[in-house]
Amino acid sequence: MLLALSLGGAMYLIARLPRGVFLVDLAAEARLHAPNGAYAVFSDSRELRSEITLSGDTRRSLTPPFPSELTFDVHLPPGATLELSTALVMMQEVRRAHVSFSVDVRVRGETVTVLAEDRTVAEANRWYAARVDLARFGGNDVSITLRAFPSRGRDDTLWSSRVRAVWGEPRVGVTPGALAEVDRTLHSILERATSGQEGAARIGQSDFLIGLVLAGVLALVPLGRFRAMPVETAVLFALAATLMFKVVHSSVALALGLLGALSIIRFRSPVRTGEQLVHLLFLVALGLSIGTGQHSIAITGAFACLLLGAVASLGARRATRCYRLVASARDADAFEERARQVVAPRTFESRELKDGIVALTANLELLGSQEFSSLMSRVFEQIPHARVSIRSVEEALSGP
Repeated sequence: MLLALSLGGAMYLIARLPRGVFLVDLAAEARLHAPNGAYAVFSDSRELRSEITLSGDTRRSLTPPFPSELTFDVHLPPGATLELSTALVMMQEVRRAHVSFSVDVRVRGETVTVLAEDRTVAEANRWYAARVDLARFGGNDVSITLRAFPSRGRDDTLWSSRVRAVWGEPRVGVTPGALAEVDRTLHSILERATSGQEGAARIGQSDFLIGLVLAGVLALVPLGRFRAMPVETAVLFALAATLMFKVVHSSVALALGLLGALSIIRFRSPVRTGEQLVHLLFLVALGLSIGTGQHSIAITGAFACLLLGAVASLGARRATRCYRLVASARDADAFEERARQVVAPRTFESRELKDGIVALTANLELLGSQEFSSLMSRVFEQIPHARVSIRSVEEALSGP
C-alpha cells in the first residue's frame, strides 16, 4: 500500500512539471497591431492561426496579416525557453520581398529583443527552427511580441499581400536540462523510498504523547470572535493534524504517499466565513509546528494569537453582539435583491441554491436590542414569504 501511494505521489509531481504552453492556443487572447497589414491574396484563411504545410511538414501556426505585431501576456517559469519556427510563404516569386522576424520580451518596463532573423525569396517556403533562452526573465509576468515587417524600408508594403509571414508552433517551455534534473531528483527520491533506503524514522512514544497533549491544550486557546467551530471539533482537528504531520515528517515515502492520496480526494465542505478560515489556519499551523517538533514555536504562536484575538474582539464585545442570519425562499433573484437591500450596508457572506430555493447567510454585529428589533422588523416586512432564522454566533456554534 505504501509503495502504491508513494508511486502515485511521485508520478503526480512529475506530471505537474511545467511542460510549456503553445502560443497558438492563446491566439484569442493576443493583441494584434497591424495598421497597414494585409492577408495573403492566395490564402482563403483570414484567421490568426491555421495549419501550414511546407515540404510535407505540417505545423500549427500563427498567421497574422503582414506586416504586424502580435503580443502575448504570459508568465515565464524558471529556466524558460521559447521554441518556434519562422517561414516566408509565397505562391509566386516576389524578388523584392525581404522580411524581418523578431521577438521582443517586455518585463518591468524594459523591452529586450531576443530574436532577429531576415528571410528573402531564396529562403521562402521552408521552416527555420529557433530556440531562445528566456531563463533571465524566468519567474516574471512578461509580454512577448512577435513582429514581422519589411526589412528594407518600413513603408515598402506594396508586395505585402503576396507573401505570408508564418510563426510555426511557438511554444514557451522549460529547458530540457531543468526538466531532466527535476525528473532525476524525483525518481531518486522514489527509488530510495520504495527500496527501503529511506525508511521511516521511529517516532518516540513520549515525544508523540507530549505532542498530542500539547496540541489538545493549545487548541483550547480562545481566539475571541475568530473561533468559528465548537471546542471539541477544534481539539479533534488539532490532534488529527498533529498526528498526520508527525508521521509524514518521519519519512519521505509517507509524504509522497500522502500527496498521492490527497490528489484523488475532493473536499466539498465550503469555508463560509473569514472567522472559519482564520481558525482553520490556526489549527493547521498548530498541528504542523507540533508535528515537526517545534513545540516552542507552537506555544509562542498560540500565545500571540490569544493576545491578538482578545484585543480584536474586546471593543466589539463591549458594544455589539454577533448574530448569524439565515434567510431562504424561492424566486431566487427577486428574493436576493430584497434581502440584500434590507441587510445593507451589511453583506451576505455565503449563498447556496438547491432545488430552486436560495439560502443566504450573513454574520451581523448589532448594537443592543433596539437595533436587533429594528432589523427584524425590516426583514419580516420586506421579505414576508421568506424563511428567516437569526441566532447569536455562540448559539449557532453550540447547537444544530
